[in-house]
Amino acid sequence: MITFGKKLSYRPLLVSLFASLVGFTIFRIFNNWSSYAVALGLFLFFFFIYYCNSSTVLFQYWEADKNSLRYSDLTNLKHRIFLMFFPFENKLTVINKQDIASIKIIGHLDDDGIPLAVPYSAALGILTPALLMAKNPFSLEITTISSQIYTLDFSRDYAYNKKLTIQKLNQVLKNFDDGKITIENKSNLNLR
Repeated sequence: MITFGKKLSYRPLLVSLFASLVGFTIFRIFNNWSSYAVALGLFLFFFFIYYCNSSTVLFQYWEADKNSLRYSDLTNLKHRIFLMFFPFENKLTVINKQDIASIKIIGHLDDDGIPLAVPYSAALGILTPALLMAKNPFSLEITTISSQIYTLDFSRDYAYNKKLTIQKLNQVLKNFDDGKITIENKSNLNLR
């Protein structure tokens, strides 16, 4: 089995709780009731505003074998919030090989993204993979026989390890290149 992306974990919940604990501790010095308000505000901000909106980008997980593609569907808001509290309840959605009509590679794999000559701080260094994912989105667009379109993102993998990602994509496309499935833009993979 070949995997791409990152599974949703307890990270959104733990980071939100940690931020609220830090806010509570700092503001406890000033006033009892304000420390509770700050803690609640920080938790709500990190969990429901930051992670709830960015989890569809940060936690795009999918896997492939010879017979199917399975992906984590985080498009429904209620389902996404539930999974942020209980991430191991996530059931992957299956796309069977016989249901796929075409696979298209989206993105320009010959673009290096952020140039190395740009000076950056430690904060930007931590965010660089996220910036690369946002600036250079790479994905497979799967079209089924029933004309449904699914987008399986591999930007995160490409930002961290370009060569390994292209090897894994070549293997996935090789598994699905049986003559019945049209593969578009496959020449993009030969650029690196």
